Amino acid sequence: MSEFSSSASHHAARHMGIVLLTLWLAIGFSAPLLAAPRRIPVKVIVLTGFEVGKDTGDSPGEFQYWAEREHLDKQLKIKGAPHVLLYNDKGLFGSVASSPSDPYLTTVTASELIMSLVLDPRLDFSHTYWLINGIAGIDPKQGSIGSAVWAANIVDGDAMREVAPEDMPKGWPYGLFAIGTDAPNTLPKTHADAGG
Repeated sequence: MSEFSSSASHHAARHMGIVLLTLWLAIGFSAPLLAAPRRIPVKVIVLTGFEVGKDTGDSPGEFQYWAEREHLDKQLKIKGAPHVLLYNDKGLFGSVASSPSDPYLTTVTASELIMSLVLDPRLDFSHTYWLINGIAGIDPKQGSIGSAVWAANIVDGDAMREVAPEDMPKGWPYGLFAIGTDAPNTLPKTHADAGG
């Protein structure tokens, strides 16, 4: 009986060895096939605040010159992004952080765009330079029209309008108010339930 069990045990061990070897080879040869697809390396990404119409061929906003002059002629639809991602073969990518159909130019879409981009499994941002490009006013005592400004820190104060103190209607506590409204301390009608 012990000779039989020794032989059966040796046979089972040999069979288990063949199974493990087969499994190891199967995994080894199929691993490249199962590996995640190669991600697209993004060298530089330019994000602009808005575009007034189409990305090319009409009156330019912030994005059109990037798209036309840098030949951003390929596109990727990004799930959850308000605008298609354009790019060229040199690794330059660009997009608009708001939708041209958004009459209020809400800035919430900028954070949605960035989140959508970095979560897209097709893109590799491990060695990317980010350039956030936008048009803004500057105090004439600090710089001229068209000045380039680099900031160490940026605070997003939302898109808004400002009326100078001398032009403010009486009773206004200050001259800042949200785009899509006509007075301070009010929300646009389309976003009246925000935060509620």
